[in-house]
Amino acid sequence: MYTILSNYCILKNISEYLSVKDQLTLLDVCKSFRYVIIELIWKVKFRHLHIYETPYVSIVVKRARISAYDALAGQDKDDTMGLRRISEEKIYLKTKQCKKFFLANSKNVQFLTICLEYCDFVARLSALDTFQAHICEHLLHLCFDKMVVTNTYVALLGKHCRKLKRIEFLECVCADLKPLLPGDNLYIEGLAQIIQLEALVILTEITNEGGKYEMESQFLLELLNKLNLKCLQLENLKIIGEVGKKKTPRIDRHLDDLKILDIGCISEQFWPTFKKILQCATNLEELSIKVANCNTVIDLEIMEILKSPSLNLKRLAIENCDLQIKNFCVLEQLQEISLSNCGGFTFTNLQEIMGGLPLLRRFNLINTWVLGEINHLYVSPSLQYITIDTIRFPIVSEAFQKSLNKFENLHQLRWLNGDINDNWIIEKCPNLRVLHIPNAYLLRRVAFTAKLLQVFTFTSCEGLSWPVILTLLKNLKLTRLNLLIHGLVNDPSGFPESGKNTKTTLRTITIPYVIFMAAQEFWLDLMNNNDYLKIIIYGSHVDLMQVKFFQHLLKQKSRPKRLKKFRICGFRVDFQDLRLNFMKIMQQLNLIVSHYRSRNVPFTMEI
Repeated sequence: MYTILSNYCILKNISEYLSVKDQLTLLDVCKSFRYVIIELIWKVKFRHLHIYETPYVSIVVKRARISAYDALAGQDKDDTMGLRRISEEKIYLKTKQCKKFFLANSKNVQFLTICLEYCDFVARLSALDTFQAHICEHLLHLCFDKMVVTNTYVALLGKHCRKLKRIEFLECVCADLKPLLPGDNLYIEGLAQIIQLEALVILTEITNEGGKYEMESQFLLELLNKLNLKCLQLENLKIIGEVGKKKTPRIDRHLDDLKILDIGCISEQFWPTFKKILQCATNLEELSIKVANCNTVIDLEIMEILKSPSLNLKRLAIENCDLQIKNFCVLEQLQEISLSNCGGFTFTNLQEIMGGLPLLRRFNLINTWVLGEINHLYVSPSLQYITIDTIRFPIVSEAFQKSLNKFENLHQLRWLNGDINDNWIIEKCPNLRVLHIPNAYLLRRVAFTAKLLQVFTFTSCEGLSWPVILTLLKNLKLTRLNLLIHGLVNDPSGFPESGKNTKTTLRTITIPYVIFMAAQEFWLDLMNNNDYLKIIIYGSHVDLMQVKFFQHLLKQKSRPKRLKKFRICGFRVDFQDLRLNFMKIMQQLNLIVSHYRSRNVPFTMEI
């Protein structure tokens, strides 16, 4: 027995087959198990730790890879309905078990996200005591989501987390239940004590009236003056100036280290000061400009600042501005540009962006009209990603149709509003790999020509029929198909009775509950005939959590033999366990997914 306990390799191989709950039990057996589990298993698996704390259970995301919040990118481009986040694999623990797990693993944690699903203030405040992030001595990245954050707690982070470089406060509140605002209820001096802090992200909730909370400009300037930041992102905040005061705000130093800047919504009074900030940020790489007054002009003065030789601007997002720009080409280092709800954007500007920026990789045009006569267009060979979401889609489509060259390196096209006119996607995009469109009409033109297409997504039932679905399965060499639609197939003709003889290259299919139930045997036959295929079903909790649905699935003779387990909202369930302890497991499932039901988000089942 001593020989086995001293052989860490054997203990590691045994322990890896156990659940986290069982591993927690083994911690108290002996020092050998404790060392193996904490130092050899958890140190690898749970360096990135993502915890959801609900009123009933604690939820830990398995294989979490916590990435930095990206305000410039907006919503996850590959996760339109949030399904990926909901379906990612999770485990659940009782609150005491999770506290024990967190304490035991604290020295391994480098990236930590804690999200609370409590409505009760006392419970939210006690959660801060349960998950004491300051004991994670090697912590690099901390994200609090809907937490109560006090200045005492921030002081503890500064004292104990000497390696902490990035902090994100997402919809957090102070002890008075007011939104967390720097300089108001979040002391800037406390943040300054976190000596390695390089990035600060604060996202506040929208006000009850649908507006943004206000932040005094003096506090923003104090943040920039006192913290040596490389990244500052403030979301859903409106920066207001010192109107009527003789003393104007100013920057006390050059912001040479600042590389990413998004200070939220800029008021008309603060706009002159904002331009001075840009002049001081000489090494800026990513910039977001959002204004409260849509008449705020982006003109030659701003462009002169942005084209400065010392500036290495790579990503630029402009929102709600009036564009009076004669030449975008001066921003020759730009790799990504996003225009949202902007006015004054002309076809000449479109020509300059798509053809005159030699390093441009990504272009997003959201709710922005294109003015002027449509002529020929030249597309930079560096362009790889395009997102178009505008009611003037025919004009943009016409412009792309008239391009003088092909979109040779375009890999991803997200066309989110309206059909694509003509056949430019076939003629101009030979290397397209990811396509997102509203309806399936376009499929009839690309089904046999888009040979490199790997991911196909559409969001409307219009033009969708069973023959179209079968064409997608059989004829395109896709790896992922996403039917993010609501409602049934409009044309029920061509209903597939069996999928036993259907072969596909697909590895993942995402379909709504109604589409799965309309041809349940077909989809299960399809899985039987394609060993690597998995299906993600999404719908309301009323659909996916009903007893009859599970009972019918258990009785299905066409269910693949390889299908031993499935996942509900990321929680793994064994079919055999469900058969033997049906009501117990159903009650358990309803308990651990209750927070999704309360937020009215889609439920997922992965089989």
